[in-house]
Amino acid sequence: MKGISGFQRLLALACLLLQLNTVQAQAPANPPLMPLTDEVNSLVMNLGEAQIMFMQPLMNKLQRQWSEADLEVFRQRVSAATLKHPDVLAARSARSASNFSIREAQAGLLPQIGSQLNNGRVVSDPSAILSTPARNYNNASFNFTVRQLIYDFGATSGQIDANTARDEQTLFRQFSTESDTALRAIQAYHELIRAQRQVELAKKNQ
Repeated sequence: MKGISGFQRLLALACLLLQLNTVQAQAPANPPLMPLTDEVNSLVMNLGEAQIMFMQPLMNKLQRQWSEADLEVFRQRVSAATLKHPDVLAARSARSASNFSIREAQAGLLPQIGSQLNNGRVVSDPSAILSTPARNYNNASFNFTVRQLIYDFGATSGQIDANTARDEQTLFRQFSTESDTALRAIQAYHELIRAQRQVELAKKNQ
């Protein structure tokens, strides 16, 4: 053979594409993270709005009214500040990493497809020890292998369970980080309102 034929090249390319499509199709999709978890919206936001209502009498004396539109702006600002905080970004990155670790562990249950293509010139000198003559020829070969895990005494399933438990741990850690960060943002907002009230009272006293 002078070289590999066009049909063999096409076959090798088709096998590689089949391998990639099989892995992508059978791998579980990474669930997208929500903009802000429901736990933060239902607990922390309600707490912040309750504190705002507690300060409503002070604001009424200053002729300030909190309408539903103002509360919506307040929620959006707290959510935006929470999502930009480095602690929240780190917690969400850890959650994404744990999701990918589950996909990596589950890949052990999928069939493994491999291929190898050799094409080139083979040149060897004669050997008096092995009694082989000199050779100079073109070589072309293509190998295609498929392997499937049948039983590994629970090693792969145990690894999947461990990664799933770690993913649940990072999920609750994400909830805790988002809740604490949102609560700190609400408290900072309230401290700003109190500071503005103190400045106005100080100007009246002056």
